[in-house]
Amino acid sequence: DVMQDGGAPAVRLRRFAGAALAPSQSMSPANTILFGGIAGILALDTLSAAAARWLKFPYKWSMVGSVAIYVAVGWFTALSSPTAQPAMAAAWVGVAESTLGWGISWALGPGKPATMKNLKSQIFVGILGGAAIAAAVGWCAGFAARRWG
Repeated sequence: DVMQDGGAPAVRLRRFAGAALAPSQSMSPANTILFGGIAGILALDTLSAAAARWLKFPYKWSMVGSVAIYVAVGWFTALSSPTAQPAMAAAWVGVAESTLGWGISWALGPGKPATMKNLKSQIFVGILGGAAIAAAVGWCAGFAARRWG
């Protein structure tokens, strides 16, 4: 058993290498949904900020896309496993949007705050608020998915 396959350390090393070489095969469906949601929200922030800067698109309308991504993450996370936490997955997407996404939009223009006064407080409230809103939307979507999905 253990001796034939190279012992416990060798088995762990093979598992680790396998996970590193083939992440799609070892990642749970809920994690795939989470990372897909994070990639989607960052792409949305990038495209919305660029459109706002160069095409004069009203940046505030990108919130519709954000909510749609939170709903999708919550819905599909709930359906992926009975133990998956849709609110937590959506909250992490919200944290990504309110940190990395805000940084992207700030760099492109529309994400700059009106004032730099109390910037640390603005960032803290933005992250906390973004995560809370995303978690609430994800929880509702997850509840609906488990009930009607």
